[in-house]
Amino acid sequence: MTIGVDVGDDSGTVACGIRGGHAYTLVSGFTMTDKDGTAINLLIVRDPWSTSDYSGEWNANDTRWNDQLIKQIPLGIDPRKGFLTGMFFVG
Repeated sequence: MTIGVDVGDDSGTVACGIRGGHAYTLVSGFTMTDKDGTAINLLIVRDPWSTSDYSGEWNANDTRWNDQLIKQIPLGIDPRKGFLTGMFFVG
């Protein structure tokens, strides 16, 4: 399954740092639970060009990531290293 941004073209980025007019692969959707029991629904998205620098919530530098949350991510993906593989998380 793919998702995309229908704004502009792939030479520029939109507000959250991903390319406009570009297609992305939807890898997985999942729910994780924080230490307070709150469910957090996220999508794992892959940029086939590995050029996006997603800057929205749950980006690779988001301070909310911790070892307890990362253990709940399917496929063994570590979001703090996601940009290196072209993957990022969208909430």
